[in-house]
Amino acid sequence: MNYPIFALELDGCWLKFHRQGTTPSGASYPLLSEIGTLRSTARAAHLEGIGAGEAPNISVTLNNPKRRASDLIGLPLRRRARIEDAGGVLFEGVVSNITYGNTLTLEISA
Repeated sequence: MNYPIFALELDGCWLKFHRQGTTPSGASYPLLSEIGTLRSTARAAHLEGIGAGEAPNISVTLNNPKRRASDLIGLPLRRRARIEDAGGVLFEGVVSNITYGNTLTLEISA
C-alpha cells in the first residue's frame, strides 16, 4: 500500500513522519496522525475580496506523546515541508502556523 508521509526540512536534513502501522520506504517517525484536505482558491485578483490573497495550504497533525514531536521539530516556522508518497512530492510549501498540545498541527502554505 502506498501511504503518504510528511517531511520537514530542518538544518538541511529531511525528517519524515508516517502513520503508525504503515511501512514507509526509508527511515521515518511513526507520529503522523492526519493529513488534511488541500485548500486552494481560484485567483480572482480583479474581484476585491474573492480569494485574491490566499495561497494553497494543507494542515498536518502529528501525535505528540510526552512532547516527542515537539522535541524533534522545535519551532519550524518558515521551514520547507512537503507531503510525498512513493510516486513523488504531492504538495510542497513552508510551515506558516503551528499549534502545540497533545497533538501538533502544522499549516503548510505553498
